[in-house]
Amino acid sequence: MASASGQEAFDSVEAMIERAVAAAVTGDSIVVMSNGGFDGLHQRLLTALAER
Repeated sequence: MASASGQEAFDSVEAMIERAVAAAVTGDSIVVMSNGGFDGLHQRLLTALAER
């Protein structure tokens, strides 16, 4: 869900991963900051990016 400020909110980790993978282009840096496992976001994002 996009807002007028250009920020987005997501209902699930899967939705975040899908959006990041769709938006990322070669050479981009993606910073993930969390204070916990966040449902495996870090590894799931790396895997999704590698598989595209």
